[in-house]
Amino acid sequence: MDINYLLYNGCIHTLSPDNPLVTAIAISGDQVVALGNDDLLNQFSRVDEAIDLNKRVVIPGLTDGHVHLELYVNYLNNVDLFGTKDAEEAVSRVSDFNKTHPGEGWITGWGWAQEDWPGRTFPTAALLDKGVKNRPVFLTGKSGHVAWANNLALQIAKITENTDDPLGGKIHHDESGKPSGVLFDEAIKLIENNVPKLSVNELAFRIKEALPILYKQGITGLHDNDGSN
Repeated sequence: MDINYLLYNGCIHTLSPDNPLVTAIAISGDQVVALGNDDLLNQFSRVDEAIDLNKRVVIPGLTDGHVHLELYVNYLNNVDLFGTKDAEEAVSRVSDFNKTHPGEGWITGWGWAQEDWPGRTFPTAALLDKGVKNRPVFLTGKSGHVAWANNLALQIAKITENTDDPLGGKIHHDESGKPSGVLFDEAIKLIENNVPKLSVNELAFRIKEALPILYKQGITGLHDNDGSN
């Protein structure tokens, strides 16, 4: 029998009660054809690639029981704001994204946290306009309970000083009474509902691009919790 891969010199967990731990595994195509010790190296007529695991651990593919897959793949394609040291760095990342992804559509991002910034003060639409003014920008905070928008996004959502807070949400205002660009909880949807949804094909393409990243984490199956829309 010809074998594509033979992994040996490892600590391989099979989850089989009859043979729970082996040092070698033979793989042909997408099938495991043999489990055993390193003597497997001498049992096949041809091995395309023999991989010395150097005692590394191998486990069966994981199935994650709670994944927000659409949220994750969108995060991979939007502005990463995690770890920003201040609002200015967040704006700089948005500006850089605008340069590398030119166009007229919405710019979205996720991960900023004002509690990690000096003074712990919330950012403003005016500051965000310094990075991108001619495209709507909508940035979700790390907690998911706050969002930050530029003035064009506020205009598209028709949010003014006269807009009432929705039930369960709050529109933050500056000292003059104008919307500052920060929204909380249910108020986030006032802008979020204006961001165009991906088509089924666009979402499928993004998921396909993300699969190698999941595989590298050992995730070969998942249960998605982002709904059916």
